[in-house]
Amino acid sequence: MSSSKYLTRQQVEKEYPIKAWTLAHLASQKRGPRYAIVGKNAVYARTDIESWIDSLMVEPSQSVGTGG
Repeated sequence: MSSSKYLTRQQVEKEYPIKAWTLAHLASQKRGPRYAIVGKNAVYARTDIESWIDSLMVEPSQSVGTGG
């Protein structure tokens, strides 16, 4: 894992379970993690990627058995 604070879409793709094209698509819809444009590249703070992924977590529910 890189120690860089900011990652390009390609670097995010290498380190997290999300494709660069997905990040680009989400950004075009004003969705997904926060990013900044630096030169011609979108860059993401590692903490923003992780917070965004955390926000997608689903809590499993306990199913209540009816018995019988």
